[in-house]
Amino acid sequence: MSGYPGIRASDEDRSRAAAALGEHYATSRLTLEEIQERLDEVYAATTLGELGRLMADLPGTDLGRLPQRRAPGPVQVPAGGSVLARRAAWRSASRR
Repeated sequence: MSGYPGIRASDEDRSRAAAALGEHYATSRLTLEEIQERLDEVYAATTLGELGRLMADLPGTDLGRLPQRRAPGPVQVPAGGSVLARRAAWRSASRR
């Protein structure tokens, strides 16, 4: 899994990984025992890295199809000044 392997996985991330495993089972890349074991691990996974490790040996499923997570960083403020300045202006206007 590229990106940020320590980021916590969402239910959607786990569902996509399970669907990808199902595709590999359907094409006989995984046995019934293997898919059952991996699905148990998918639903127990808490990070994207754990999901990635479960898919690493399967072609085309590095979970790159999952949305990329962005590193935490500064929040983008929309044009028109800071949120605090707009909030202060709104408060003073509402007091009038």
